[in-house]
Amino acid sequence: MKTKSVITLVVIILLLAVLSVWSVGFNGEGITIDIIRFKPWYENVKLGMDIKGGVTVIYEVKEKEGSDFQAGIKSIMSIFESRLSSKGYTDVSITQQGADRIRVEIADVASADDVSELLGTPGKLEFRDDEGNVVCTGDQLTQAVYLGQDNTDYVVRITFNEEGKKSFAEATKKALEAKSYIAIYMDGEEYSRPTVNAAITDGNAIITCATAEAANNMAIVLQSGAMPLDISEISASVLSASLGAEALNSALIGGLVGVILVLLFMLVVYRFMGLAADIALYVYMLIFYWFITSFPWMQLTLPSIAGIVLSIGMAVDANVVIFERVKDEFKAGKQLDVAVDDGYRKARTAILDANLTTIIAGLVMMLVGPTPIKNFATTLLAGVIISMFTAIVVTRYFMKVLMKLGVKSPKLLALKEGKADEK
Repeated sequence: MKTKSVITLVVIILLLAVLSVWSVGFNGEGITIDIIRFKPWYENVKLGMDIKGGVTVIYEVKEKEGSDFQAGIKSIMSIFESRLSSKGYTDVSITQQGADRIRVEIADVASADDVSELLGTPGKLEFRDDEGNVVCTGDQLTQAVYLGQDNTDYVVRITFNEEGKKSFAEATKKALEAKSYIAIYMDGEEYSRPTVNAAITDGNAIITCATAEAANNMAIVLQSGAMPLDISEISASVLSASLGAEALNSALIGGLVGVILVLLFMLVVYRFMGLAADIALYVYMLIFYWFITSFPWMQLTLPSIAGIVLSIGMAVDANVVIFERVKDEFKAGKQLDVAVDDGYRKARTAILDANLTTIIAGLVMMLVGPTPIKNFATTLLAGVIISMFTAIVVTRYFMKVLMKLGVKSPKLLALKEGKADEK
């Protein structure tokens, strides 16, 4: 049994070491095997406006005949926000300037060209039949989404409003009878000429492309033309970081010092129980690191770093609650194994209740808060959920492993024998 526990512990330590090396690479350069390079996780992190800066683009909005101008501006701002969020840019600011301008600030973007690629260059979109007649326009298009690969083709789905639905149905019926096409025009120039293979009567059509890049570009062009008002870019400028890399380094160093002090505190006060908590806390940090680097919608800002540091403290707090319950159970005269099991069982409810209130508060901040608050809430919520797992499951597992290795002395586990005080 002891040999099996030793092997298990060694395997886990080696696995953690490999994950640690992978997270930062060798000298920060990643790991290269033959011609394959495994890049460090941190290269996937998107940095926020306050740390890395970004680009500001100002658009001028012009009225279209028969359109609601103010409602159209709000719709355009919503479209911009939706496109950026879908592509992993959450640290953005989209505001109306004056009566007819929209200001877009995007973090971690190098140039205005990148913004145009993300948002699509606004233009006049038209669908024309084989005689050159306009059958539908961009303001009748409500959705254009790249759906991915379907068999050998790459698919874009488009949806029209009620007015466009009727016009498109008539046009596709005629094109199908003539075995013809409906061309897509942007700013008066033909962009594509899809062949009509069926009469589209429900306002939902599928456009197939030969490659993923072509389909994605098709979706961007269609989205950029589906604006309720005419808009044009009038200026673009690069924004420097408001705090910069120096502030990021200071925050990271502060967080690292805090983590080291917490690890030492747990080790001194709870000894081998604290060692199990320290290992679990390291697992927690690796999982959190994976979370930050793996999700495309996650951008690292100083508020999000604050949420990370706070959640680390909460992760340790859960272990403290558990260990104190274990100490009470052992002091009541129970066997060590029973005291550990009962301590974890009785502490679980308190931990879940306490974290549930934090989760509710975090969800409210995510729903109604501005972008900096949402960034803070995102990392806080992720940290709370991960910390519950590591405190209740991972710490307990390492406690069991240490006990199987013979660490059962009450002194080594910071436990005191004897009956609990009568009240």
